Formats: sequence, C-alpha cells, structure tokens
Amino acid sequence: MTVLNVEFAKTFPGARRALAGETLVAVELLIESNANNVQVSPTHMWVIESGGKEHRVHITGHAPILQAQANLPKGQRVQGWLTFAAPEGATNLHFVNELPKEFNHVLLKVALN
Repeated sequence: MTVLNVEFAKTFPGARRALAGETLVAVELLIESNANNVQVSPTHMWVIESGGKEHRVHITGHAPILQAQANLPKGQRVQGWLTFAAPEGATNLHFVNELPKEFNHVLLKVALN
C-alpha cells in the first residue's frame, strides 16, 4: 500500500460538502497484491486524530473512489481515493488500514499532516 496524495478541502467534485466545523480529507492509495486473493476493503480503513477519535470513509468523495476488491490477484494493482470528514484544525492525523485476520489484524498507520 502506498499513499500517493493527500488533499484537504471543503468539497470535491461529486462529493458532499463538508459540514460546518469539518474539513474533508482525501487520501489517494495504490495497493499492489504480492500474494493471491488479497482483500482491499475501504471499510477497514479510517483516519484517526491525535485524541484517538476515528473518522470512517464516506460513500461519496474525491474521484475516482477506491473500489473494494475481494480477491486481488498477485501482481495486480488498484488505485483510487478515499474521503473522510475530520474536524477543522485537527492535528496529527493518521491514515489507518487494518489488515485482515490472515495478518493478525495488524494496523498500518501513515501520518497525513
């Protein structure tokens, strides 16, 4: 998994506007399978702020949206954006990806700001 870009905005084309007091955080990801049947699941990805509060992915967001993949074959790649809403002024944001049970639910964390 590689984080390619991170963007902060009040809105992205095709996405809902951030609510009062929020900012949208869009994370562009490239995921390449190095094994057979790798699962790509945006429901296991979120943004966490310094106080520990989690922000889950929104259904609409920066396009193209990262699509879930049940069985990504070895050597194949998927790329796309996930969008989250976080409080304006939130600091020490991290993107988190919880790996599946085959990897003992390890959490991968990447600093965003």
